[in-house]
Amino acid sequence: MGTSAGVRKAWIDRKIYGYARWRREQRTCPRCGAIFTPTFRVQKYCTQECYHLHRTELVKARTEKLCKKCGRMLPATTEYFNLHLRPTKKNPTAEVLQAYCRDCHREKSKQWYDQHGIDEQRNRLGIPNVTPGPGDSCAISGQPFVPNIDRRDRLVPDHDHGTGVFRGLITDRLNGALGFFERQAKIVGVPAPELLRRAAVYLEQSEPNHKEGG
Repeated sequence: MGTSAGVRKAWIDRKIYGYARWRREQRTCPRCGAIFTPTFRVQKYCTQECYHLHRTELVKARTEKLCKKCGRMLPATTEYFNLHLRPTKKNPTAEVLQAYCRDCHREKSKQWYDQHGIDEQRNRLGIPNVTPGPGDSCAISGQPFVPNIDRRDRLVPDHDHGTGVFRGLITDRLNGALGFFERQAKIVGVPAPELLRRAAVYLEQSEPNHKEGG
C-alpha cells in the first residue's frame, strides 16, 4: 500500500507541477502575434476572435489556392489549375492541383520552348525527330499534310507514353484525344484500345437516335 500511495503522490505532484507551469508560461498567438497567458492547457490563440478568424481561413483555404508563381489566390478548381498525377499506396491514380496556375504554367512552357525549341522537348521524351511533309497523312483520319495549317490540325509524331515508342503521325487534335482516353483507361483499369472500342459502340448505338430525331 505504501508503494501505491507513493506512486499516486508522485503522479499528483507531476500534475500540479505541470498545471502550475503552463499557468505561468507566456505564449505567442500565431494569428496576431500577441503575448498572452493561457487559461487552459491547449490554448493556442489569445482570444476567441483570433481562433474564429483562423477557422475561417482554413475553410477558405479549402476552396482557394495560392499560385506559387504569381502569388494570386484563385479558386481551387481545374478551371484555374491543371491536374497532375500524384499516386499513393491507397490511391495509385490520385490527382492533385499543380502549384502554378494555368496562366503561369502556359507562360513557363512558352519560355521553355522559346529557349530550347520543340526538337529538344521531343528528344527528352524519346520521340523521334520526324518532320511531316508532303505525302504524309494522319494515321487515323487520313487527313493529308497541309502546310501552314491551324496548330490543332497539323500533323505531329505520336508515341506511347509508357514505352516511348514512336507510333506514327496523327493530327494534334487526335493526339490530345488519345491522351485523354489513355488517362481515363488508367483510372478505370482497362486497356486504352478497349476503352476506345467501347466509345465506338456507344456512338454507333446513339447514331440511329440522331437520325430519327433529324
